[in-house]
Amino acid sequence: MRKRSLGIPVRVLGIAVLTFLAIGLDLPLAKAGADETDKPLLTIDGRFNSNCLRQSAFTEEPVCIVPFSRLIAEPERFDGKYILILGFYVDHFGTPALFSSTESFKHSLPLESIYVGKTPSELAASLKKGIWVRVVGKFDAKFSGPMMNLGAIWEPLDISPLEDGNKLKSPPLPPFKVPNPPAATMPSLK
Repeated sequence: MRKRSLGIPVRVLGIAVLTFLAIGLDLPLAKAGADETDKPLLTIDGRFNSNCLRQSAFTEEPVCIVPFSRLIAEPERFDGKYILILGFYVDHFGTPALFSSTESFKHSLPLESIYVGKTPSELAASLKKGIWVRVVGKFDAKFSGPMMNLGAIWEPLDISPLEDGNKLKSPPLPPFKVPNPPAATMPSLK
């Protein structure tokens, strides 16, 4: 005698019951996002559309410390805001521009640089080779220009070379130790 398969109807019924329970009981798995009360009011980088902290050394306005990758991903989010960003500052076909890295500069892809106005005279000679800097200023995401920039910082409040002027310093990493693999044991098949 043939057994009857209950495969599809039971699955459909099970999914329907779970969905009904999740909606009816308002289980956490039914919620789409985080609760508004969980979002911070102030952050250093403006995440969750929060306000950035005040950096009194540069301006009375809040200054967002923004990684270049976040600025590339969401330039409109920082439009009209003061930002602090690190990058490779170089003369790009006669235009001072900030790139996320030397590789980004070498490839010069569209929308990967920021036009930076008013280069300090002490940095002008360094722009031929390029220099790693910290830039603080109001970001204009609407500007593209002939070089197809990501945006502009027209009047930077600060352009400071980083430690040795040509690369970012990072703390030394501890030496890597190769873990000993566990001894392999073969199960007995007797």
